[in-house]
Amino acid sequence: MPSDVELAREGPSYTVETVAQLRARRPGAEVVLIVGSDNLPMIAEWREPERLLELCTIAVVERPGSAPVPSGKVPPARLHRVEGTALPIASRDLRERIRAGRSVRHLVPDGVADYIEKRGLYR
Repeated sequence: MPSDVELAREGPSYTVETVAQLRARRPGAEVVLIVGSDNLPMIAEWREPERLLELCTIAVVERPGSAPVPSGKVPPARLHRVEGTALPIASRDLRERIRAGRSVRHLVPDGVADYIEKRGLYR
């Protein structure tokens, strides 16, 4: 279910805090964090990675043309690889395009582009 938790929070937003807040709002619900395979090795460097892995399961979407990335410190029981068709672009690249005033319409569904534009996100 989509959430505006990070939009409503002031200051820096950390994934572990977002996941904890989502779990508090829906006790007993499973939280699955979807990340691109390029982000998987960096999870160990995120804020409170051990706590994050206790709070959620990680679903990794492989980037087209990239070799599978080792999971590093993510326990196999907390990691699920997801196959599917994905564009070879990371979310950080999309945010940079938006900050630079470039369109992302050909890279995301129209509804997502409209949502980003209407709310002035990533500017």
